[in-house]
Amino acid sequence: MLKPQTIITQAVLQQAMSYKDYLRLTMELLAQNRTTGENQSEFMINYTRQNLERMQRIDNEIDLLDSTKQILAQINTQWIWLVITEPWCGDAAQIVPILEKMATFCPFISHKIILRDLHLPIIDAYLTNGGRSIPKLICLDAATLHEVGNWGPRPAEVQKIVEELKTKQTPLKEAVKIVHAWYDNDRTVCTQTELCQQIDLWLKQYA
Repeated sequence: MLKPQTIITQAVLQQAMSYKDYLRLTMELLAQNRTTGENQSEFMINYTRQNLERMQRIDNEIDLLDSTKQILAQINTQWIWLVITEPWCGDAAQIVPILEKMATFCPFISHKIILRDLHLPIIDAYLTNGGRSIPKLICLDAATLHEVGNWGPRPAEVQKIVEELKTKQTPLKEAVKIVHAWYDNDRTVCTQTELCQQIDLWLKQYA
C-alpha cells in the first residue's frame, strides 16, 4: 500500500524545474552575483559558485555503478523523483547530479526539482532531526502521487560526520572542507549504494 500524501499536488509539480533548468537558474543568478534565498552574502554567493563547479564536475566525470544500473533496470512503474534543494547547498551539489544521472538512465523516473525556501510547507513535512536539511528526495507514484518513499539529506556515513562536527561546534568553513573532502574521496559510491538500497526496498514493499 502506497503512503497517501496531499501536500505535493499537480500544481506543485507544474512549478518544478528540470535539472537543466536548475543549472540554468544557478548560472543566471551567479551572472548577477546572486544566489537563491534571502541570504545574499558574499560567502553564500561564492559557495554557490563552487557548488556549480561541483555539479558540472560530477556531470562530466562520474558514471553510474553497474550495481546502480542493475537496480534501476528493475523499475517498471512510472515514478516521479521530486527533489527539494537549493543551489547554495553543498550536499545538494554532490547528490543532485547523481539523481539526475539515475533518472536519465531509467525511463520510468521523472526527475523534478523545487527550491526549499519557496516550498516551506513541503520541506516541513520532511524534516531531518527537526531541521530543514536538503537535498530531500521524495519518490512518488506518478499515477496517484502517493509516496513510495523518501531519502536524504545525505548518506548515513557523512550524516554521522556532520552530526559530530555540530557536536564539536566546528567552525563552518572548516566543517565544509571536511564534508566535501569526504564526498570527493567517495566519488558518489556511498550515495549510489544507499539510494540503490532504498530503491530495492521500495520495489519490494510496493510490488
